[in-house]
Amino acid sequence: MDSNYFWILLISLLFVFYTFIVRLEGKTWLAPSSFFTLIWAVTIIVAVLFAPNFYFSIKAILFVLSALLMFFIGSFVLNVIAPSNISNNYINNTCAELNLPFLKKFIIVGVISSLIAVVLLLKIYNVNLLSGFSLDVYIDTASKMSIDRYAGLSLPKPIMIFLSLGYAGCLCGGSVFAFSKKKTDKFLALSSIFSILLFTIIYTARAVFLFSLMLFISSYLSTKLYLFKYNFKLFSLKKIMIIIFLAFFLFLMFLTTQISRYGIKNFEFNEILKVLDHLKVWFFGNISGFSRWFDNVDLNNTDFNGGKYLFAGIFDFLGISSRNIGLFTEYYCINDQNEFTNIFGIFRVLIEDFTIFGIYPLLFLAGILSNIIYKSVLNGKILFIPLLVMFYAFTLWSFITNIFAYNTTIIACFIYFFIILHVKLTSKPATKQG
Repeated sequence: MDSNYFWILLISLLFVFYTFIVRLEGKTWLAPSSFFTLIWAVTIIVAVLFAPNFYFSIKAILFVLSALLMFFIGSFVLNVIAPSNISNNYINNTCAELNLPFLKKFIIVGVISSLIAVVLLLKIYNVNLLSGFSLDVYIDTASKMSIDRYAGLSLPKPIMIFLSLGYAGCLCGGSVFAFSKKKTDKFLALSSIFSILLFTIIYTARAVFLFSLMLFISSYLSTKLYLFKYNFKLFSLKKIMIIIFLAFFLFLMFLTTQISRYGIKNFEFNEILKVLDHLKVWFFGNISGFSRWFDNVDLNNTDFNGGKYLFAGIFDFLGISSRNIGLFTEYYCINDQNEFTNIFGIFRVLIEDFTIFGIYPLLFLAGILSNIIYKSVLNGKILFIPLLVMFYAFTLWSFITNIFAYNTTIIACFIYFFIILHVKLTSKPATKQG
């Protein structure tokens, strides 16, 4: 163990200490500053522990800590200036009171849309399910799709529109999963992400399924907060077991899709090791990628891009700038085995867009705004649920990049907002209980 790694471990312990301080001030892990800090503390600590041979920069990690601190200060200032008394009374909304039937109908719309996207995708590659679909055909087709995608070939707009509707279905699914206690409703809610999982397995674009999962989880958390306020806890033994199962499931999904991307059919040991090495970089290389970039650029002379990377999809749609696959095209070496990554996390995006000096006031204001949204949901203002969903989804994906750099997720959130607006206008008055 070299001295640099020792200091990295020490800073990681400092991260743990700081995270619990933020949690104490926020009262719950779901307060914006607590949640944002938790996600990044886990990201850094897991990378440091499971990939000790990767490159880590003390300056880069301390910068992340300082950025999180500024976000926390913004949130804390709002609490001091405008303290709010939020009781632990929760709103027990029945199916009829919250117009769950409408939400469930849109889940069905989302599932059908996702399946249509699958059919259109297979049609593009001349795959006929009726004539048989063997493992060899699947691997060959998936490999060709991966080659086309990395060559810059985008999916047709109809498929993107149907995926947006599928994502909106996942947002409704998260809310229904939180609202309803019926097993049939929960199964229907989960079907919203299973249908997109099918698309992911065929297309091997893991981000498609991860987007659906992040949106589902975000709407679930936001809806639970709306219903139960501080009574809802992020962690319990049951939830921890679910997180472990989900992590194992995601690993299997990543393994399967990567094997398909490489076109591996014989499943030899050396080929599987190659896949695992690649996945290690994907899972744990983001902090190292950011570290290399942070140490190798002149941060005092970065250009102000005003959202070019943060809203890359919108800028691309308006013709202002083109969005690259993965946002950044350059790769940085992250260890002595010459392994490379182009995943840097959200903080490079923010620096590239607003410079090293502009990121601090931006995060300060973001801390204030996110706390306003959070408190509004706790106070029973249902129209703020979509905004809180966007914050949670942004945070969950921030260890990779920005989930709203893609127009499909933005469109899905707009659709979800109008769905929640309709739910508000058609729901019966809530029954408050002590």
